[in-house]
Amino acid sequence: MSPQKYAGLSKLRDGQFEALSAAMAGHCRMLEVGTLYGVTAAMLAEAHPDARVLSVDIFEELTPACWLQNRRPNQSLFVGTLLRLHVMAPECRFDLIFVDADHRYEACRQDLNLAARMLAPGGRLFAHDYGFREGVTKAVDEFCAETGRKIVARTDTLVELGP
Repeated sequence: MSPQKYAGLSKLRDGQFEALSAAMAGHCRMLEVGTLYGVTAAMLAEAHPDARVLSVDIFEELTPACWLQNRRPNQSLFVGTLLRLHVMAPECRFDLIFVDADHRYEACRQDLNLAARMLAPGGRLFAHDYGFREGVTKAVDEFCAETGRKIVARTDTLVELGP
């Protein structure tokens, strides 16, 4: 998949797209928390046309224009916070959740806790920027310590938080 096909950039590093894409195999509901340009979601939606990809973002720095330009038929967008989505649709469950929104400790911690509640049985939870952003690293470490989850896979700054 050529990056020139997309408006904006993906923040994924080498091997991270492949790790997320492999985790999506057989999964049909993916939630991306923090989408920015929507490139990562578009790449995953394109690689898995039978999946449903929902992106959540408040677009504090940008408007959703790039996301809309990158949108694929199996993608949807919720403009708001993960908390607002959870309040509006508390029964929503996802097979894969990719947390890459607010990198401050408190916000990341809240997103991880909400994501864990929104994960379908057997679902997979990922966090981005671990070991790169102090707030994310602290939030992930404390989330794991308090929930009993562990980092079960790591690709550079992308971690999977398993049971």
